[in-house]
Amino acid sequence: MPLKLNPADGVRFAQFKEQSLTRPLFRLRSPETVTVPLFAFGAGSMLPIPRVGESVAKNSMLARTRNSQSWVVCPVSGKLLRIERRDHPMMGNVLCAVIAVRDSLPALDVKGHNPHSMTPMGIVQAARMACIIDEVDGLPLYYKLMKGMKEDAQLIVADALDDTPYISSALKTVSEFGDEALDGVGMALKALDGGKALLAVYDSGEISLDSVVGNFGFTDVCLVGGGYPAWSRFEEERLRGRKVLRIGVQALRALSLAVRDGLPQTESVITVCGDCVDGAANIVVPTGVTVEYILREVGLRRMPEYIILGDTMRGVTCTSADIPVMPGIRGICAMSSLDIPQKTQGCISCGRCVEVCPRQIFVSEIVRLCERGTKKQAIRYGVSRCDGCGACSAVCPSGIEISAMVDELADMEYAARKQQAEES
Repeated sequence: MPLKLNPADGVRFAQFKEQSLTRPLFRLRSPETVTVPLFAFGAGSMLPIPRVGESVAKNSMLARTRNSQSWVVCPVSGKLLRIERRDHPMMGNVLCAVIAVRDSLPALDVKGHNPHSMTPMGIVQAARMACIIDEVDGLPLYYKLMKGMKEDAQLIVADALDDTPYISSALKTVSEFGDEALDGVGMALKALDGGKALLAVYDSGEISLDSVVGNFGFTDVCLVGGGYPAWSRFEEERLRGRKVLRIGVQALRALSLAVRDGLPQTESVITVCGDCVDGAANIVVPTGVTVEYILREVGLRRMPEYIILGDTMRGVTCTSADIPVMPGIRGICAMSSLDIPQKTQGCISCGRCVEVCPRQIFVSEIVRLCERGTKKQAIRYGVSRCDGCGACSAVCPSGIEISAMVDELADMEYAARKQQAEES
């Protein structure tokens, strides 16, 4: 079923969750080569460790920063063929290591820890050594744990919302690896030196979730219904005023494996769907495998014209499939077409943009003032609070690019403040 953007009702995506959630999880067979982005959050340029032509072992360090404070772990064993630059839609122009996979080469032997004897900072360091990226926001888990410690967070939300219509990778992680994810919650709580935890799950009303979350072990499982995005509504209704640390269930599972087994994060669970593939499915994918290889392994009906990486609200639409995946990419949607609404009229004051805005910005008034040509007045309505999620544009029945409009106003406000500071 093709993805539809309905001008009359806002955005309507086909619900692919049921098919991908009920099909068995399978592990992708090894490709001939992988292309590993040498990228770490906030780390700047990375220095490759092995030389071209040398053998590399899975779990070994592939690259590091000059100060050795951040690094990239090798997801496979094989031979380093070359180092090259690639344009990646989510990371820009990034250095990549191309590795010829050799399954016969052993992985680097790693050792775990006794979680009962670990200190809170020991848990944080384990997350750092494992290079765990949280799939809900793309941030390093160790950084989020340290921030939670500093802010004295008292509640951990294990995020399995799959806050987009076609992704079910979080629910599949809970279904298949629930014990490990729950174990990771306990370790995250130890890092915070106590507190409580709950599991947040999106309930579309179309899929029975009893078998998925029934035995997860939480005393509090929150089923969140309604439209997308769901997190902002859940945050407003259930979490207002509470110091919360939100962690994706894949990152929590990776934390368990890092502490108990010493394993770095070298793979992700990804939902693959769209009208160009033979049925939606969740697959376990090593870092560095290209989108093209993944789609062909799942089964292509036709070559896609559009590929959406990530979620439908904040994901990236690209036309090339020669893109390596990395932790943080939870979904790939391969589509033959996108029925995108064209702007046929001005703002109709329906209020949908205001309803979905996670920052409570009075977006409709901003649009109204911009259409009247009074942008300076529109800046006053909190454009600097915008986090760029794109939800307002997604639900606009008039097809107005509201997110781009707010982004332009935020740039204007920044420039005005900078000029004012220089003049004073």
